Amino acid sequence: MTNVIISITDRLRGSPLFQDVDDRDLRTVAGKCALTTYERESEIFQQDDPCTHVFIVDRGQVKIVFQDEDGREIIIELIDAGQAFGGAVLHFPAQPAAARAMEASTVISLARGDYDDFLRYYPAITLRLLKMLGQRHYTMLQGQALVGTRVERRMAFVLLKIAATCGENAQDGTRITLALSRQDLANFSGTTLETAIRTISRFTHEQLVRTEQGGRLVLLNEARLRELAQAG
Repeated sequence: MTNVIISITDRLRGSPLFQDVDDRDLRTVAGKCALTTYERESEIFQQDDPCTHVFIVDRGQVKIVFQDEDGREIIIELIDAGQAFGGAVLHFPAQPAAARAMEASTVISLARGDYDDFLRYYPAITLRLLKMLGQRHYTMLQGQALVGTRVERRMAFVLLKIAATCGENAQDGTRITLALSRQDLANFSGTTLETAIRTISRFTHEQLVRTEQGGRLVLLNEARLRELAQAG
C-alpha cells in the first residue's frame, strides 16, 4: 500500500494542478486516491452516472462522448495527461457525457468529498481548475458554433484541436500521436463515417494531411487547415 501511495504522490506531483502543494498534504490525498488502468475504448463512466468521483488523467488520453436521443455519439472533448475531468469537478449531480480511454491510459480517481476537503485547503487549485475548465469550455463552444457548417470546416477544426493536445513535430509537419480511426474523426466532427472518409481523402489529395502506417495522421499544411476552419 505504501508503494502505491508513493507512486500516486509522484504522479500527482507531475500534474500542473498540484503545483506548490505541500508534500505531506499530497501524500494524504494520494492515500485516498485510486489508480486504474484502462485499455483503449474501455469505459470510465457512463452518461447519466452519478458524479461520485473526480478523475485525473495520469497517462494516455480520455475522450468525452455525448450520446444524443438518436443514439449517435459525438466526441466533445479530449482530455490530456494532467487534466481533471468528470462532472464532480463542477459538482454536477450526474455525468453529462460518458468517458472512455482513447488509448491505453491510467487514471487517478478521488472521491468527491475528499476532493471538496482538499480544495478548501488549497484555493489556488480551484483557480487552476477554473482556468483549465474555462479554456476547455471555450474550445467546446468554438466547436459547437461550427455545427451545421461544411464538414471540411469542422474536420479542419477537429484536426487542429487534436494536434494542439497530442501533436509532435514531424519532418514535414505535425504528427498526431493518437491512432485515430475514421470513425473517431466522424464522431469528433459530428458526421457520418462515409463523409469522414471522403473528407480525409480530399485532404490527402490536396496535401493537407498524410496518413502514416498505424493510422497516425500528419498535418502537412496547418496554415491552410486554419483557413478552412475559419472560413465562413
